[in-house]
Amino acid sequence: MPWEQFASSSDTCPGFCGKVRLPALDNASTSTDLLSEDGRLYSDCGACPWGTKAVNSLYCEPCTEGLRPYDFAFIVFHALFPLLINVIVIKSSAIVGRNLKIPRIWIVAQILCGFLESTLSVVLVLFIYEPFGTLTIHSCQNHELYQWYSMWYNPVINYTRTLRCTSEIVYPLYSLPFAILFMNLVTLAILRSLLYVFASYFATPKLPSKPFYGVMWTLPIITIFHAAFSGFIYYAFPYVLLAMSLSLNVFHFASVGRKTIVGFLKTMVQDPEHFITYTLHLVLFGFALYSVMLSMPGFEHAIPKTGALVLILGLLPLPSAYYVLGIRLTVPESRGVQRFRF
Repeated sequence: MPWEQFASSSDTCPGFCGKVRLPALDNASTSTDLLSEDGRLYSDCGACPWGTKAVNSLYCEPCTEGLRPYDFAFIVFHALFPLLINVIVIKSSAIVGRNLKIPRIWIVAQILCGFLESTLSVVLVLFIYEPFGTLTIHSCQNHELYQWYSMWYNPVINYTRTLRCTSEIVYPLYSLPFAILFMNLVTLAILRSLLYVFASYFATPKLPSKPFYGVMWTLPIITIFHAAFSGFIYYAFPYVLLAMSLSLNVFHFASVGRKTIVGFLKTMVQDPEHFITYTLHLVLFGFALYSVMLSMPGFEHAIPKTGALVLILGLLPLPSAYYVLGIRLTVPESRGVQRFRF
C-alpha cells in the first residue's frame, strides 16, 4: 500500500502515532479520506501533540487524568534529591570548616534555604502546568518502561519509511522533572545569593561557597541522568531515596561525635542545627517508606491510609534507635577509648 494511502485511510495508527483533529475547512477542499465516522476532520497518522495521547491507537486526545500517588511521589523525589545533596554538602563543609568556627545559626539558615528552594521549585512548576494556577496536574496514565523511550519505537511503514511519532507518552512525568530542576537552579541562584549577601554583613567568618557551587554543578548532572534513565529511575527511586536517607542519617549521627546515650539525645533535642537536620531526616525517611509502599502492587487497596500512616510512624525511629543502641558495640574497650554508655 502506498504511504499516502496508508497514512490517511488506516483505521488505526501504528506505534504511538495518532491523528490530530483539524480545524473545519470548506467542504470543497476537504478530502473524504480524512473525515472520521462522525464527520470530523483529522490529520494523517503522526506524533500526538504534547499533553495528548493516542486513544485506541487512533485519535489524539488531551490527557485529563489525575496523578496517581506514586506519580506525585516521583515528582517530589526530583525536589528532594537536590535537597539531600544540599544537606550533605552543607554538613560536610561545616565539618571540614570547624576551625573557621562558623556559627551554627548560619548552617541552619543554609539548610532551611535549601528546603525553601526545593519547595518553591515544585510549587511554581505545578502552577505553570495545566490546569494553570493550581497544585493539581493532568497526566496520561501509562505504566510500562518502554513508554518512556518512544523515540526507539517509531514504526517503519512498508520497510521503507520511518513514521516519526516521538512524543511524551508518560506526560508529564518526563518533562516536569526538567522544569523542577531548572526552577531549582533559578531559586538557588536567587535565594542562596541573597543569603550569602546578607551573611557577608553579619556572619564572621564568611560562609564557605562550597555548598552553593556543589548544588549548582549537581543539578545539571541530575538532569542528564533523568534524560537518559528516567524510566529506570521511575521504578527505582523509592529504594534510592530510602538508601540515601539512611546514609545521610548515619552521616549526621557520626558528626555528633562520641557521647553517652543521654548526652546524644540531649544534643539532638537542644541543638537547633542537629534538631532541624534530624527532623529533615525523619521526613525524608518517612517519605521513602511511603514511596516503597506505593510501589507495591495493590497496596492502596490492601491497607487503609490510617493504617499506612501508623505503620510509617512506627518505623520512623527504628534506624535512630538501632544506631544509638548499637554504636556501643562498635567501639571496643581499649586504652584511651571511652565506651558508649548511659
